Amino acid sequence: MLATKSASLPNRNTNDKIRKDLSDFYAVMWCSGVRQDELKARLFEHVPADAVRRTFREIGDSDYAGAAAIHRIGPAEMRRTILSFIGD
Repeated sequence: MLATKSASLPNRNTNDKIRKDLSDFYAVMWCSGVRQDELKARLFEHVPADAVRRTFREIGDSDYAGAAAIHRIGPAEMRRTILSFIGD
């Protein structure tokens, strides 16, 4: 699911879909039951690490804010957590 979400983000054309993908990505990171190092390795088997990192760096503050609100966290926390997870 992480690979699907990260691969689809660059092609999204509405903020709602971007925010949903961000929200889903964040939720899977924390709730999958898979260790994060293994989850990251699986992600990078399907989507090149550079592409994933570029995608999440290019997402705007308002999209992080919208997705973070779903989880009742701050946008900076969501961005930091995702970027840390993917090794950026």
